[in-house]
Amino acid sequence: MFVYASISICLFLAIVFLTSDKDSLPRVMLGVWLLCSAYYNFGVYLGSSNLENQYPSIIVSGFSIPLLFGPFLFWYVKFQTSAEKFTKSELLHLLPFALVSLSYISYFFKPFEERANSLIVSNEGFLFRDLVRSTCIYLSVPYFIWSAVKIFRFQRNLKSNFSNSKKIHFNWILFLMAGILVIWTVLVFSNNEELITNALAVFLILLGYFGITQVDVFPKRASENILVEEYKPKYFNSGLEKSEIENLHHSLIQHLQTEKPYLDPELTLQQLASMIGSQVHHLSQVINEKEQMHFYDLINGWRIKEFIKEAKNEKNKNYTLLAIAFDCGFNSKASFNRNFKKFTGKTPSEFLSQSN
Repeated sequence: MFVYASISICLFLAIVFLTSDKDSLPRVMLGVWLLCSAYYNFGVYLGSSNLENQYPSIIVSGFSIPLLFGPFLFWYVKFQTSAEKFTKSELLHLLPFALVSLSYISYFFKPFEERANSLIVSNEGFLFRDLVRSTCIYLSVPYFIWSAVKIFRFQRNLKSNFSNSKKIHFNWILFLMAGILVIWTVLVFSNNEELITNALAVFLILLGYFGITQVDVFPKRASENILVEEYKPKYFNSGLEKSEIENLHHSLIQHLQTEKPYLDPELTLQQLASMIGSQVHHLSQVINEKEQMHFYDLINGWRIKEFIKEAKNEKNKNYTLLAIAFDCGFNSKASFNRNFKKFTGKTPSEFLSQSN
């Protein structure tokens, strides 16, 4: 029952991901990944329940699906940590899956009895499955490393691009990657199908849960590829003249003063650059050089100033400090308190009581 429940949950989540926002590449990738994984887990369940003589084609058709896990993991991470578009060259990642699937296609043209007997009597199909499982681990290791590098790079540069980072950390993916490795190790060295089935069921549920709670970092694909801007204290080849830096800095400060874009808790460097008609890397350079800080600290500094002004306003005396903080662009109590103490050296209550 647990396995059936997990497969049902994942099928439901896959439908949600694939129909809720078709423009969201990460959600589409996650939806297809869940769909394929649920199908594979169903085949494993059939094999462990001694039903291979009734559904041989379903079982065998799922043998090559583990070869998709690496590519889908990489795609999900790639399109969550950058605004790149999906190109035809990405389909090359499916080549191992396609070759393995084609190598076994003759199986499906055999009579039903022969297909069933190849699993029950000669164990031919399961030997092939075990070979694919072993191959899958070796082929997936580069994807795991590649994905982990992208996550670590993205997290290192969060403050250069985002004003709030509470909902866009991807530590859960790193934990699930470790879980996949454990499961696949069990698949290679263990014949305990019940353990394998239950482990995959838990993995699918966790993947669906974290996937549905994870916000899209780049909800709209950029017209051209934009990667997360890295913090660089010096920009030797930026192409910006000193006068252009001064003008862009003036435009930035003026926009912050008049339009108050920092009130948007999800404000990003890319959005702010678009508002003032600047390129992302040019704006990043100006913030780093003129303000001597990351984008994250710049925006939260303005939010702190706005909070202090609003907290001292008599019309807000009936509101809690946290409510005012949320109106000023913060999206969590922890983030507000941490940033306030960082900029003022005091807690909000201490600061306001001493300034009255």
